[in-house]
Amino acid sequence: MMQEHQQTVVALRDLSKSFGQINAVDNLSLSVCRGDIYGFLGPNGSGKSTTIRMMLSLIRPDSGEVLLFGERLTDHNRSILRKVGALIERPDFYNYLSAYRNLEILAGYSGVDADKKKIFALLEMVGLYGREHSKVKTFSQGMKQRLGIAQALLHEPELIILDEPVNGLDPQGIRDMRELILRLNREHGKTLIISSHILREMELVANRMVVISKGRVVAEGNVHELIKDSGRTLNLLTNKPEESLQLLKKHFPRSAVYLLPNGELEMEAMHIDAPAISRLIVENGIELHSLSSRNSLEDYFLQVT
Repeated sequence: MMQEHQQTVVALRDLSKSFGQINAVDNLSLSVCRGDIYGFLGPNGSGKSTTIRMMLSLIRPDSGEVLLFGERLTDHNRSILRKVGALIERPDFYNYLSAYRNLEILAGYSGVDADKKKIFALLEMVGLYGREHSKVKTFSQGMKQRLGIAQALLHEPELIILDEPVNGLDPQGIRDMRELILRLNREHGKTLIISSHILREMELVANRMVVISKGRVVAEGNVHELIKDSGRTLNLLTNKPEESLQLLKKHFPRSAVYLLPNGELEMEAMHIDAPAISRLIVENGIELHSLSSRNSLEDYFLQVT
């Protein structure tokens, strides 16, 4: 018997969807396991939103199938989707009503049994404790996004799908959303699929990911395994940054080198170039305080797309 964290929650098999002459999704297959925070990445127009809408039965695929919790979506649409919560666009609320009253009304529309205790617990879970009776018109965009997640959690789903959850948020809002995603996963056992173009955030929260381009999968797997050899940025700290900058530009004319405001040098180079760079600096009488290679999801993303 499979361990719980290995159970497949979402399986897309050879999924395709066209709009006229445009192939939005082209023979796409992927799988999401229970307990994953699964990053769903791709350039604009790559087919991410179309795929998510097919997962939620909002549009029909031309071919292929969607399986949620081991069952075909076309066979058990209503019963399966009760296990799924989603936030796929900016949430829309009654701005002149409180956060509590909005959730109470939305629960009634959805046929969800949500008493006062449950609604207050949800608001506390998403970090809106103390603002339960504040009108939504007074909320920041980040607070509205968190209220949208509370709405998606009303029916206690096992799987949560978030489409660009940090879009338009300020740095504090992005951090709050990151912490909420991690808390939902680690403390409440939720499986999450997150579509985002903020690659640094995906690197911080996702354990597995897929990258799609032109509707096709170009990479899928463990986030840190995929990016571990992608580093092409070296950071150097020396006692003579200006002199080091000119030296590197002279001997590595094809590599971009930048002097950062903190006095550190950043250089577009692979980690295998590090020994030669180190020797060059030291042999010219400059003290090399540190040299490090930085692997990033952004580097990997740009390589595969």
